[in-house]
Amino acid sequence: MEFESAECDRGDVFEVLRAFGNTTDRSVCNYVDHVEWRYSVRDPDVTVCLAYRHGDGAAYNADRGDCVDDGPGGTAWTVKQCRPSGLVVINRIEGRSSSADCERVPRNKRDHYFTVEGAPELNVRLCMGMIGPGTS
Repeated sequence: MEFESAECDRGDVFEVLRAFGNTTDRSVCNYVDHVEWRYSVRDPDVTVCLAYRHGDGAAYNADRGDCVDDGPGGTAWTVKQCRPSGLVVINRIEGRSSSADCERVPRNKRDHYFTVEGAPELNVRLCMGMIGPGTS
């Protein structure tokens, strides 16, 4: 795998969260928040901790309890301030999945599937519920 510099704001790229010199031990990334991919090379020894930035919006990186919203036509999913009648992530499924996986989650009202062409292990499905009055 080769890496090259790219603009992170356009999406569908990896962002380097942290790089460690003099090691190829990928476990050093265990202590870096929001790591989704670990990569190392030898000579020179370097390990990089990466997060994937999806072109369909920042909600790709949302975790359980985060509030999300979609743009016009279901595009540009974002993480938002929680508000009554908004959507909250109640489960995050990484890898291949179907809507049926979210249907089994209590309080699920909607799901969204982020796919990553050529890397199905990076696909993410968010199962979302509605925020009720007084729970934001």
